[in-house]
This record gives sequence, C-alpha cells and structure tokens, in this order.
Amino acid sequence: MTWIRPLTVRGHSASTKVNFLWRDDLLPIYIMDNHRTALWCWEREDLANTSFSLFHVDFHFDCRTLPRERWVAARPPQWPTVSLDDYLAASFPWDDPLRERKSLPAITWDTYLSVLFMERSNQIVEARFLTCEEGDHPSRQINNFRQVTYWDSVGNMEFWMKNNGPWIFNIDIDYFFQPVKNKDHLAEGGHIQVFSDQMIRCLAAELRNALHLGYLKVITICLSPECCGGWAPAERACTIFCDELGIAFALPPS
Repeated sequence: MTWIRPLTVRGHSASTKVNFLWRDDLLPIYIMDNHRTALWCWEREDLANTSFSLFHVDFHFDCRTLPRERWVAARPPQWPTVSLDDYLAASFPWDDPLRERKSLPAITWDTYLSVLFMERSNQIVEARFLTCEEGDHPSRQINNFRQVTYWDSVGNMEFWMKNNGPWIFNIDIDYFFQPVKNKDHLAEGGHIQVFSDQMIRCLAAELRNALHLGYLKVITICLSPECCGGWAPAERACTIFCDELGIAFALPPS
C-alpha cells in the first residue's frame, strides 16, 4: 500500500480538510477521507485523450455549481499534472473581512465533479448516479446522464459496465448512512447505518466482478466521517466494502 498522505490524526474533514490519501500498490484503487481529492486521483490514472464513463455512488450529488470564471482564476498552470499540494491550494479571490480571508478553495468535497465536467465533459460517454438526491444536480449537460437505484445496481452493474468503458467508480461510504435529526431518536454522531452489512457486501461484490473483468479504469472510495456519524462507523463500513472487494485496507492507530 502507498500512503500519498499518511494519517496522523482522525481529525475534522468537512469540505476541505484532507487527513489521509491511500493507493493500493497493485490496483488503481484510492481511499480517502475527503472526496475533494478524487479528481486528483483520477487524473493520475491518465484521463487525457481517452473516453470514459462515471459511476457515482454517494448520499450527495457532489455537483455544487462552480462558476467557470472562478475555476479559470483558480486553475493551476500545470493542470492536470499538478502535485497534491498545488491541487488542494487552487483557489479564487474572495474578500471576506469578517473571517479575514482573501480566497476560497476551488475544489471542495462538493465541487470536484463540477470541475471534472468543465474539464472533460466531452470525454464522458455515460454517467450513472446512485445517490439520495441531496445537493445540486450537475449544472452542465452530461452525456447519457442517468439516475439509478440500489436495487437496479445490484445485479446489473457488471452488465452496465460491459459497455462504454473504461469506468471511473466513485463511492462515498456516506451513501450507506442517513442523518437522524429527531431529538427523541438521535443517533450517536447524528447518523445511522441504514444499509445492512450484507447490502454493502452485495454492492462491493458487483464492483469486484466488474474490476476482475477489466471494466474499471480507477476506483475511489471516500469515508466522509462527518457524514457517517464519525470515524468509527465510517471505517467499519469501509472495511466491509473493501473486504468484499478483495483489498486489504486499514487505517493505523492515531
């Protein structure tokens, strides 16, 4: 395993903080705590001059609108072959005297897909979204954009990915969780796991089959601990998913 950014503390992630980034040594599989790094990982797998499709599994759409002029102002000169630090530092001017800041990060946990669509929409053959319909829909026209359900996906993913590949498979573990706001039934961390362990394994098994058949270009897995009720439940669900996928991943003690 390769620690691109080693974990030092199980800290706050939210929209911009990156606590760790990991890549498997043999397979194009990345695991992270913040989804904003996903696009950087995909670009490392040579997206240039090739068509591909996207399968996005997430509680959220992750498509908050980023005006093109702001991305143009933030886009690093060496894009897309930039270091992780330069990628995370990409920002646009934002005068906020109350918070004493002069800029905002362009690529966050909910704009990285908007950047992908601005940069490479003409290369995307198909995009399937398995979400809970939270957040902004894509603001750009995406080829063959389809919203699917869990029940559609289990049993069909391998068939879908046989065509229009190679595929980027992008999953946030928060898809398996639901925020609970009822004060009489408030879960620890404000979230509960609403998909059974077996349902998590079923989705991972579909992905494993597609991976072994060569349909995948890259897989990104995000923990998003704040959206799962904390690090412990996010790590537990990720372990279940990764075990079924056939990769050994575990975060070290911090």
